[in-house]
Amino acid sequence: MARASSVALTAIADLLRGQIGVPKQLAELRARLQSDWTEIPDPAMLVLHAGVDLEDRALGTKYPQILIHCSKTRNLLTEKFRKFSGVVDVAVEIRVSHDRLSEVDRLTQIYTDSVTAVLEDCRGELGECVFFSGRYEIEFGPAKKGGRHFVQITKVHVPVEAALG
Repeated sequence: MARASSVALTAIADLLRGQIGVPKQLAELRARLQSDWTEIPDPAMLVLHAGVDLEDRALGTKYPQILIHCSKTRNLLTEKFRKFSGVVDVAVEIRVSHDRLSEVDRLTQIYTDSVTAVLEDCRGELGECVFFSGRYEIEFGPAKKGGRHFVQITKVHVPVEAALG
Protein backbone atom coordinates (compact mmCIF):
# COMPACT_ATOMS: atom_id res chain seq x y z
CA MET A 1 0.00 0.00 0.00
CA ALA A 2 1.54 3.28 -1.12
CA ARG A 3 -0.02 5.30 1.70
CA ALA A 4 1.70 3.20 4.37
CA SER A 5 5.11 3.66 2.79
CA SER A 6 4.49 7.38 2.30
CA VAL A 7 3.46 7.89 5.95
CA ALA A 8 6.43 5.90 7.29
CA LEU A 9 8.86 7.64 4.95
CA THR A 10 7.61 11.08 5.98
CA ALA A 11 7.83 10.17 9.68
CA ILE A 12 11.48 9.03 9.45
CA ALA A 13 12.46 11.98 7.22
CA ASP A 14 10.87 14.46 9.65
CA LEU A 15 12.62 12.75 12.55
CA LEU A 16 16.06 12.99 10.92
CA ARG A 17 15.53 16.61 9.81
CA GLY A 18 13.80 17.80 12.98
CA GLN A 19 14.90 19.59 16.13
CA ILE A 20 16.60 16.51 17.57
CA GLY A 21 17.75 15.32 14.16
CA VAL A 22 21.07 14.86 12.43
CA PRO A 23 22.03 18.59 12.30
CA LYS A 24 21.67 18.80 16.10
CA GLN A 25 23.73 15.64 16.60
CA LEU A 26 26.50 17.01 14.38
CA ALA A 27 26.47 20.38 16.18
CA GLU A 28 26.86 18.62 19.54
CA LEU A 29 29.74 16.56 18.16
CA ARG A 30 31.50 19.68 16.84
CA ALA A 31 31.10 21.43 20.20
CA ARG A 32 32.41 18.42 22.13
CA LEU A 33 35.51 17.86 20.04
CA GLN A 34 36.39 21.46 19.07
CA SER A 35 39.21 20.49 16.72
CA ASP A 36 39.31 20.05 12.96
CA TRP A 37 35.84 18.48 13.21
CA THR A 38 34.28 21.86 12.46
CA GLU A 39 34.88 21.11 8.76
CA ILE A 40 32.11 18.51 8.86
CA PRO A 41 29.23 20.04 6.88
CA ASP A 42 25.58 19.31 7.49
CA PRO A 43 24.42 16.75 4.92
CA ALA A 44 21.79 17.37 2.29
CA MET A 45 18.75 15.28 3.23
CA LEU A 46 16.52 14.11 0.41
CA VAL A 47 13.63 11.71 0.04
CA LEU A 48 14.95 10.03 -3.09
CA HIS A 49 15.83 6.57 -4.38
CA ALA A 50 18.51 6.88 -7.06
CA GLY A 51 21.84 5.25 -7.77
CA VAL A 52 25.08 7.17 -7.23
CA ASP A 53 26.05 7.11 -10.91
CA LEU A 54 22.69 8.38 -12.09
CA GLU A 55 22.43 11.04 -9.42
CA ASP A 56 25.97 12.36 -9.96
CA ARG A 57 25.30 12.78 -13.69
CA ALA A 58 21.75 14.10 -13.45
CA LEU A 59 21.89 16.36 -10.41
CA GLY A 60 25.54 17.29 -9.92
CA THR A 61 25.36 15.94 -6.39
CA LYS A 62 26.87 17.68 -3.39
CA TYR A 63 28.27 15.49 -0.65
CA PRO A 64 27.65 14.46 2.09
CA GLN A 65 24.04 13.49 1.69
CA ILE A 66 21.42 11.39 3.38
CA LEU A 67 18.83 9.81 1.12
CA ILE A 68 15.68 8.36 2.63
CA HIS A 69 13.51 5.92 0.70
CA CYS A 70 11.20 2.96 1.13
CA SER A 71 12.91 -0.32 0.31
CA LYS A 72 10.08 -2.75 1.06
CA THR A 73 6.50 -2.82 2.36
CA ARG A 74 4.95 -5.92 3.91
CA ASN A 75 1.24 -6.07 4.72
CA LEU A 76 1.18 -8.78 7.39
CA LEU A 77 -2.46 -8.17 8.39
CA THR A 78 -1.57 -8.42 12.07
CA GLU A 79 -4.65 -6.37 13.01
CA LYS A 80 -8.04 -7.53 11.83
CA PHE A 81 -10.19 -5.18 9.79
CA ARG A 82 -7.33 -2.86 8.83
CA LYS A 83 -6.41 -2.34 5.18
CA PHE A 84 -2.74 -2.27 6.13
CA SER A 85 -1.03 -3.53 9.27
CA GLY A 86 2.54 -4.53 8.80
CA VAL A 87 6.08 -3.33 8.34
CA VAL A 88 7.51 -0.66 6.09
CA ASP A 89 11.27 -0.97 5.62
CA VAL A 90 12.73 2.51 5.32
CA ALA A 91 16.32 2.78 4.10
CA VAL A 92 18.50 5.69 5.14
CA GLU A 93 21.47 5.92 2.78
CA ILE A 94 24.45 7.91 3.97
CA ARG A 95 26.64 8.93 1.04
CA VAL A 96 30.07 10.41 1.70
CA SER A 97 32.68 11.46 -0.82
CA HIS A 98 36.22 12.75 -0.44
CA ASP A 99 39.52 12.70 -2.29
CA ARG A 100 41.23 10.67 0.49
CA LEU A 101 40.10 7.19 1.51
CA SER A 102 40.89 7.76 5.20
CA GLU A 103 38.56 10.77 5.24
CA VAL A 104 35.79 8.81 3.54
CA ASP A 105 35.89 6.24 6.34
CA ARG A 106 36.06 8.84 9.11
CA LEU A 107 33.15 10.85 7.72
CA THR A 108 31.10 7.69 7.16
CA GLN A 109 31.46 6.80 10.83
CA ILE A 110 30.49 10.31 11.97
CA TYR A 111 27.33 10.53 9.86
CA THR A 112 26.29 6.95 10.67
CA ASP A 113 26.69 7.66 14.39
CA SER A 114 24.58 10.80 14.02
CA VAL A 115 21.74 8.97 12.26
CA THR A 116 21.72 6.08 14.73
CA ALA A 117 21.83 8.47 17.71
CA VAL A 118 18.62 10.08 16.46
CA LEU A 119 16.98 6.69 15.96
CA GLU A 120 18.00 5.48 19.42
CA ASP A 121 16.46 8.56 21.05
CA CYS A 122 13.10 8.34 19.26
CA ARG A 123 11.44 5.03 19.99
CA GLY A 124 7.67 4.85 20.07
CA GLU A 125 4.85 6.39 18.09
CA LEU A 126 5.93 8.65 15.25
CA GLY A 127 2.42 9.80 14.45
CA GLU A 128 -0.65 8.63 12.51
CA CYS A 129 -0.46 4.95 13.58
CA VAL A 130 3.24 4.63 12.75
CA PHE A 131 5.56 3.10 15.34
CA PHE A 132 9.32 2.67 15.62
CA SER A 133 10.59 -0.03 17.98
CA GLY A 134 14.20 1.19 18.00
CA ARG A 135 15.55 -1.67 15.87
CA TYR A 136 17.80 -0.94 12.91
CA GLU A 137 20.45 -2.65 10.84
CA ILE A 138 23.54 -1.02 9.34
CA GLU A 139 25.07 -2.17 6.05
CA PHE A 140 28.47 -0.64 5.28
CA GLY A 141 29.34 -0.61 1.60
CA PRO A 142 32.90 -0.50 0.28
CA ALA A 143 34.46 2.74 -0.91
CA LYS A 144 34.59 3.00 -4.70
CA LYS A 145 35.21 5.51 -7.48
CA GLY A 146 32.62 8.25 -7.72
CA GLY A 147 31.70 11.63 -6.30
CA ARG A 148 34.88 13.55 -5.49
CA HIS A 149 37.30 10.70 -6.33
CA PHE A 150 35.90 8.20 -3.75
CA VAL A 151 32.39 7.56 -2.49
CA GLN A 152 31.08 5.25 0.24
CA ILE A 153 27.45 4.35 0.85
CA THR A 154 26.18 3.13 4.19
CA LYS A 155 22.58 1.94 4.52
CA VAL A 156 20.67 2.03 7.77
CA HIS A 157 17.61 -0.21 7.45
CA VAL A 158 14.77 0.95 9.71
CA PRO A 159 11.69 -1.27 10.10
CA VAL A 160 8.64 0.91 10.84
CA GLU A 161 5.38 -0.68 11.95
CA ALA A 162 2.19 0.82 10.56
CA ALA A 163 -1.52 0.17 11.03
CA LEU A 164 -3.72 2.14 8.65
CA GLY A 165 -7.31 2.13 7.50
